[in-house]
Amino acid sequence: IERGLREGLTRADRAAAAARPALRHLLAGADAMLLSDETVARVRGLLGDAARQLLAAQAEAAALADAAGFAAERAPALAARMADNEAWLGHVHALALEGELLERLRLTRGLDPVLTPRIERLAASGEALSAALATAVLAAQARFVHHHRRRELALCDLPDELYDTALALLGQGGPPDAAVDAEQQLRVVRADSRTRPALLEGFALLRGGEGLLEIDNAGLSLFASALAAATGRQREATIVALAASSPDRAALMLCAAGLSAEQIEAQMAWLQPEPRVPHGLAELPAERAAALLDGAADEAAGVIG
Repeated sequence: IERGLREGLTRADRAAAAARPALRHLLAGADAMLLSDETVARVRGLLGDAARQLLAAQAEAAALADAAGFAAERAPALAARMADNEAWLGHVHALALEGELLERLRLTRGLDPVLTPRIERLAASGEALSAALATAVLAAQARFVHHHRRRELALCDLPDELYDTALALLGQGGPPDAAVDAEQQLRVVRADSRTRPALLEGFALLRGGEGLLEIDNAGLSLFASALAAATGRQREATIVALAASSPDRAALMLCAAGLSAEQIEAQMAWLQPEPRVPHGLAELPAERAAALLDGAADEAAGVIG
């Protein structure tokens, strides 16, 4: 049983490892057969939008007369530098996949990508802390869906390390003084916001995963954060697993989170038209599933390194 699962994880890891280099080539205009046209277009759009926002801030700091022209001229080069950053590309790829999954669930299963039953109940509850957090998650999710449909990226929702990387990349071009001033302005705006990933993670931790490992109850975005928290995985990697054509990694993560084979199959049915739970998963303890995931992650890190 475990041998088959390991082989499935290895295949999934090889596909994931090949995806980002392929994505870079596709963004540069190469063969588009390796990834969906929709995903590539969204990744390109998100990178370009982020670059334009950063450059617009730099142009404003420099008091340039043609700020729009400044941003438009330099955006492709900055977007390319972002695409060359592994963490940036992985994050943006995950955002594109998450948005596509949300839209597919809306169209095929009627799931609202913003207002889910779990969030709605807690937002209307009498628990002040839970209601406030649920309301904040609702606003952040609405913002994400709005930006996704416009192929835009909300800089305020970037994880801290990616925000720092973006500002460092911005500083590599343009007037040095303007780059410093733009960074200061952007950090002031940043200080007043809580990112969507942080809010989703906080919601998952606050509720202890209660009812969150059910896509129809929590919604895809909160489900992904809860699953990542329950298994100790990165949220981006969790999204990729949920979007993958192979069910092995997602099913194994659900097993590691403590779901039964029947519960796993129920959740996989939301993600794939013909759900397939790996053979023998019903007999696999959660701790062994977690160990398999850890072993696959170590092996993948060795290959990448």
